[in-house]
Amino acid sequence: GGAIFFSTTAEGTLSLTDSTFTGNTAGREGGSIYITGCKNYSISGSTFANNESTFGVRGGGAIYSTASEGTMSNVTFIGNHSHKGGAIALHSGSKLTVNSMVAKGNYADAYVSEGNSSIGFGGVFYVNNSTLYLEEKAEGDSIVIGGTEDGEENTAVNGGVIYAESNAVIQMVGAEFIRNSAENGGAIYVASSSILDAVNTTFQN
Repeated sequence: GGAIFFSTTAEGTLSLTDSTFTGNTAGREGGSIYITGCKNYSISGSTFANNESTFGVRGGGAIYSTASEGTMSNVTFIGNHSHKGGAIALHSGSKLTVNSMVAKGNYADAYVSEGNSSIGFGGVFYVNNSTLYLEEKAEGDSIVIGGTEDGEENTAVNGGVIYAESNAVIQMVGAEFIRNSAENGGAIYVASSSILDAVNTTFQN
C-alpha cells in the first residue's frame, strides 16, 4: 500500500470520505491502499489519480483488497496503473459494491520482473475468486467507465475494464462502458468458471 496498509480482524473498519490519493506508488500490491481481512470498509466522495503498483504480482494500481468486503460511492479513478487491475484488484473472496463511479484512463499492461510476469489483466478491475457489484441503486447514482475523448478510455491486454477469473462473480445494473479497449475483451474478459450478470448496461464504442 503506497499510502495505507490496512490489516485487521473482521471487526475492524476503514472509512474514507472526501479524500484524494494522487501519485502514490507501491513496489508490490495496492498503489494507494492495501486492505486485508476487513469485512467493513467504505470509500465515498474520493479521488484516486495516477497511482500505480509497479511489480506486485496481484496488482491493484490504486487499491488491492484480499479477503475483505466494502462499498464505494461517488468515487473517481483516473490514470491509475498496474499489471492486474489498473485501478482495483480483488482477491481471495473479497466483495466490493460500487454505486457511483467515474473511471477514465486507467490501464493494465505487461511486465516481467524477478521471474514473475503478467500480460495486463483488467484496465480498471481485476477480480480473482471474488465478487464485484456495479449497481446504480439511488437516484443520481451513475457508473461511467471510459469516455468520448481521447485518453479517457480504459485499456488492457485482456479486459479493457474488467478481467474476471477463478470463480469470480460480476453483477452489473445500469453501468455505462464507453470506448474502452483491449486485445481481448474490449470491456470485459470472463474466464475460469466465472459468472457475469448484466442488466440495463450500456456498451458504447
